[in-house]
Amino acid sequence: MPVPHPVDAPSGSASAAPASSAPAGSAPASSTPAAPAPTSAAASSAAASGAAPSSSRSAAALPAESGSRTPLANAEWNWFARGESELQRLDRNFLELLQELRVAQTGVQILFAFLLGMVFTPRFVELDAWQQAVYLCTLVLAASSATVLIAPVMYHRLVFRRRLKRHIVAVTHRHALVGLTFMLASLVGALTLAVSLVLGTWAIVLATVLGVTFAMVWFAIPLVHRSRAFDPDHHG
Repeated sequence: MPVPHPVDAPSGSASAAPASSAPAGSAPASSTPAAPAPTSAAASSAAASGAAPSSSRSAAALPAESGSRTPLANAEWNWFARGESELQRLDRNFLELLQELRVAQTGVQILFAFLLGMVFTPRFVELDAWQQAVYLCTLVLAASSATVLIAPVMYHRLVFRRRLKRHIVAVTHRHALVGLTFMLASLVGALTLAVSLVLGTWAIVLATVLGVTFAMVWFAIPLVHRSRAFDPDHHG
């Protein structure tokens, strides 16, 4: 009697499953997916929370400070480079602005005091009409500069403990730019007035040349360097 052949097992059965090709003694591969890398949003939230940065992450993720076309924002860069939270960064920015304002306030106050005392000198009545006009404009510019540069102090007092440090930094930054612009104009005006006593109307030419030079030093050179640097969110 013929011996029947064994029935082929279905393709989906366990008996037909191929044997594992993994060598003996090797650990089985884990089926758990790898954890995703932290995104920039996670880094931003961590920076705002004030947690300590990871040294293993900071060494690999730290970008170049300038000239690097990286999408990492300055708030995150400060987090990786300095270990600063968002509040710490705002505090540092405000202290830097205060130091700059102290330098500017001293200069404009000295200039304003000189202009105020000049009107009481005997030589003032001998000035021509255009010289008195220059004096009046310069006095107004110096007073405006002093007012704008001192304004952040009152602003800080009125919003004290209102959790508006971000607004304080932004307003102080704008006041510093406007106050320094007024200060530059008042310097040119005072120079024109003083030199006019020696050169007459030629003082206008000299003051114009010096005013353009001062503007290049104060504004043109920093703006050129700023345009070459990469600043994704325009916050220092």
